[in-house]
Amino acid sequence: MDFDYRLPNSDAPQILVRRTAIGGVRVVADGERVPGRGGVYEIAGSDGQAHLLRVTGAWTGLRAIADGWDVPLEAPVPLWSRALIVLPLALVIGGLVGVALGAVATALNAIVARTPLRVPVRALVMIAVLVAAGVAWAAVGSALTTMGSASVSYAVGTCLSGLTPGTDLVAKTPTPVACDAPHDAEVVGTYAAADAATYPGETALASTAGQRCPPLFRAYVGSDFASSQLDILPVIPTQVAWDAGTRDVACVAVTMDGSKLTSSVRNSHR
Repeated sequence: MDFDYRLPNSDAPQILVRRTAIGGVRVVADGERVPGRGGVYEIAGSDGQAHLLRVTGAWTGLRAIADGWDVPLEAPVPLWSRALIVLPLALVIGGLVGVALGAVATALNAIVARTPLRVPVRALVMIAVLVAAGVAWAAVGSALTTMGSASVSYAVGTCLSGLTPGTDLVAKTPTPVACDAPHDAEVVGTYAAADAATYPGETALASTAGQRCPPLFRAYVGSDFASSQLDILPVIPTQVAWDAGTRDVACVAVTMDGSKLTSSVRNSHR
C-alpha cells in the first residue's frame, strides 16, 4: 500500500511511503528508492539540506516523523486487529510447515486489517484466516506423519522389499511381503526416540540407533549383532516427519552383501 507524503515546510521532493504485505517499509523520493536504517531515511532538499524522516507503525498504523512533525499516514490498527495479525505466528512451533502457514496467514490478516470492511466483517474474515491456517497445519502435519508409513508397516516381524542401504524413503516406499518370499529387509525391533522440540539431526538419531538396535536385534535373531552375518539398517524420521510428530525408529535387518533374504531371520541365529 502506498502513501504520498511531503516534508512539512520544506522544498524536499514528493515522497512515497510503501508498506509491504509482510510489514516492510520502503521510501521512494523522485522515483528513487531511499536507503534507510532502523526506520530512518535521509531526504535531501533542493537546497542541499538533509532532512531525517522516521517511519514507524508498520503493523500498528504508519506514521511519518520529520522536523518535529508527527503525521499519521493511515488510521491506527486497533489492538484486536493487531492480535489477530500476530496470532498465526504461533504456528512456528509446528516446524517449517507451521512457519510457512503462519507467515502467509499473518500477511493476509495484515492486509485485511487495513481494508474498508465493516468491523464485524473484518473481524470474521481475520478469524477465518487464523482458523484456516490452523486447520491447514493440522491437515498437512497429519499427512506428513503418515507419508511413507500409510502403505507400509514397520511393525516388528514385517518383511520388506525395496528397502536397502541408501534407499530414499521419501521418494520410494518399501513394500511388505511374505517372509518366505525373497525380500530385502526384516524389522527386528522398534523404539521411540527421545522427544525434542527441535530435530536432533540424522547423525544423532543414527548414533542412538547404533546403541538401541543391537539389543533388539539379539532378542529377535537370537545372536549377537557383533558376530552376526546380518547388518542393521535403522529407519529414522526425516526432519519433516519429526516436525509432524513422528518419533518411531525401526531397526531393520539386511544382508551384508545386499543379497535377498528368503526366510524370516527370527530366531535364525544368523
